[in-house]
Amino acid sequence: MLVSTASSAAVLCLALANNVALARRAGADGRGVYALATAALLLAWPVVTAGTPVAIVRFLGRKMDPRAVRGLGLVLLAGATCVFGALALARQFVPGPWGGLGPEVWGLLLVTVPPAAYHEYARFTFLGTGDLRRFNGVHLLSIGALTLANATLATPDPTRIVAILAAVWWSVAAVEVVAHLRAGVALPRRFEVRALLAFGRRSAVARLAELGLVRADYLLLPFLVGLGPVGVYAIADQVAQALAFLAVTAGRVLQRFVASQDDAAASAARTARTSRLFVAVALAVGTAGALGGAWGFPALFGEAFAGASLGFVLLLPALVARAVGAVVGPYLEGLGHAQPPARAAVIALAAQLTALVPAVLLFGWWGAAVVKSGAFVLQALLLVRACPAGTRALGLWRPRLEDLAAASAVLRRLAGPRPSPETEAAP
Repeated sequence: MLVSTASSAAVLCLALANNVALARRAGADGRGVYALATAALLLAWPVVTAGTPVAIVRFLGRKMDPRAVRGLGLVLLAGATCVFGALALARQFVPGPWGGLGPEVWGLLLVTVPPAAYHEYARFTFLGTGDLRRFNGVHLLSIGALTLANATLATPDPTRIVAILAAVWWSVAAVEVVAHLRAGVALPRRFEVRALLAFGRRSAVARLAELGLVRADYLLLPFLVGLGPVGVYAIADQVAQALAFLAVTAGRVLQRFVASQDDAAASAARTARTSRLFVAVALAVGTAGALGGAWGFPALFGEAFAGASLGFVLLLPALVARAVGAVVGPYLEGLGHAQPPARAAVIALAAQLTALVPAVLLFGWWGAAVVKSGAFVLQALLLVRACPAGTRALGLWRPRLEDLAAASAVLRRLAGPRPSPETEAAP
């Protein structure tokens, strides 16, 4: 888990660099276009993959043939390419912009959905087979390529911004297809497909609602406040979400541990310790960001994004709640309980969407930040309540000094000199 967390720290740095590059080169309007485009891609993933990425981790942990899983992924990629290619073509015959973006931009965005969805499927396949190097590596590759492309090619032109997304995602998907072909593929048997889809349908609801909590407001805000304010809001939100990404990655690694673990007490103990540790990290980093945000946001992103500092403060409760939910949700899925995370995410998303429009009409995009914080807190409370009583008794919210001491001891051991082969072989 620490290896994945270290890799996630590198992704966090690249994500920050990507946001800085976009803000500097494309401005608030261009950043708003990017926010709308990436939100649409994220929300399409669970639909295109039918929730199978989460199911993959569980069933590969239970010894399903990985070749069949890789083969199903290639079938999904081919089918999605045909469907979304046809939709992109049809969009060219529908006049008028949507959300401030013309038909050609939406066409490019639609043909980007298949490789972006396949990336999610491929990553979880690597995770389910225990290949953490590739699980983290392809994510580093994707965000690194996006950062480099945006830093050198991005402009305020919406078509250019979405074209960069399309080129990067198809390039990353090509790398992942080659990796899967080299590892071996096979056509999945009917009962394997049915098992994945049966579990995946339940997980897809949770995943779609979870991603909706993160990005659904990006799809609505352009129609309410315009692309420029969405760009400022996206910077505040993306910084907060980037800080929570460490917990998200650790939670997915934890899910595989729980799915393959027969010791319920060990799973509960690791979940509680991980949740408390990331709450401590969220509190520390979030507080530091809030204190330095008034200077840091305009210094990094430009004066046009100075208002993002207040947005970050309003999103601090979401940051802490996300740290808990990102760990507890995968824990429950690893136990085979897909319904509680789905229910919590759907209830929280419904509350967010209900309050979003009135809040934005009254307070602008700051109202969206307050509503998002409330929705994530609600989700976390529902997830904790769904945990077994023994897990709740271990404590999931309040950090403990022994957790920090244990994490420090592990980090010191990793940073210290590695034993020689002779020492390792000694009795």
